[in-house]
Amino acid sequence: MGRLNRVVSDIRWTEQVIADDVAPDTDKILYVGNAEEIYIQWDTTNVSTNAPSFDIHVEASWDGVTFTGSHYATLASGVLEDVVGGGLVTPGPKQLRLRLDVNDANLAAGEYVVCNVFIRDKMK
Repeated sequence: MGRLNRVVSDIRWTEQVIADDVAPDTDKILYVGNAEEIYIQWDTTNVSTNAPSFDIHVEASWDGVTFTGSHYATLASGVLEDVVGGGLVTPGPKQLRLRLDVNDANLAAGEYVVCNVFIRDKMK
């Protein structure tokens, strides 16, 4: 049997104001209990005004029920507009969810930040 590769796409924050730990427009829970590798890509190319910066955080649930409320990982800090980047997250928790800090300036009408998550599960 081979590995299962999954993609969770379009985790999006639209027209946000300056704030910390903002949930995405649709708060997707990422089931990663069997993950061997987790890669999260961020894209701020749809942001062009006010020179905002962003921090992208990962929160974890070790029991698959309760999220700790603290950051399991910070993928990016001070990301500016018009950037595509990404980073690996260490497997271990049963579930993950993403949070965004919007620093310095609000997102204008029609602007958004988006993340895509690529998960490679262990072979069965």
